[in-house]
Amino acid sequence: MSETYNLKESVQNIADKLATHVGGGDVEHQIVDRQHAGFMSSEQYVGLFTALGFRSQIPANTDVFKLSPGHYIGNNLINSSKGKDDSSILMIDVFQYREFYKQIFEINGSDGSIKNYNYYLNGNGEVNNSSPDGWSNVERYVVLWEGNISTPNVKANFSDRSDKYRYLRVTTATAEGSVKQTIIKNNQEVLINDHYVASDSLSANFYAMKLFIVGAYAQIENLLGVDIKNSGNNIHSGSTLSLLKIEGVI
Repeated sequence: MSETYNLKESVQNIADKLATHVGGGDVEHQIVDRQHAGFMSSEQYVGLFTALGFRSQIPANTDVFKLSPGHYIGNNLINSSKGKDDSSILMIDVFQYREFYKQIFEINGSDGSIKNYNYYLNGNGEVNNSSPDGWSNVERYVVLWEGNISTPNVKANFSDRSDKYRYLRVTTATAEGSVKQTIIKNNQEVLINDHYVASDSLSANFYAMKLFIVGAYAQIENLLGVDIKNSGNNIHSGSTLSLLKIEGVI
């Protein structure tokens, strides 16, 4: 048998059901949580958009080490890798597990370079006892050219201007099968070296490649090889180094 109410009881029952959902202002609504359905607060709304990748603008002289988990953008930030006197636009991402562990990523808006700060509090109350206590580079590599050049004056035309990058990574190979990656400061003329030691350890070959690098291309200026033996030193007669790849380092 269905339950029945008189008019007064019915009105009161409806009012009670509405009370938890509709009120006289923004703060009158029941806020959603793990146990209850409800409305989203303004803080939750901002948090949702932050989680989706939208960034909150933070004022100058904000301490990045004191930021709550989230995504931010600002400049002249205290404890950033640039320091509070630098006006570079920085995007800051903060990830945290309770009070023990925090990861802070800093992205430079102008060149896309990324740095990371790791904070770890161990059970003895020691901070960064086994972690670097400072900002570290998150290096990335952009391929500017890839191929195989083993003779001078042949241009390796870049897909992007090399002068955007402070450092370059150059990959070379020897005829004996050694492949070497060398990170160099981006200059117009650079020298790459490699060597090969014979299996009997009685001789060795030393190779050198001189590169000419400008914004749009690179080319081998000179190649040199020297054979070192008990009988004396001689100019290497075979192939020396091949240029395989040049990458910009971010």
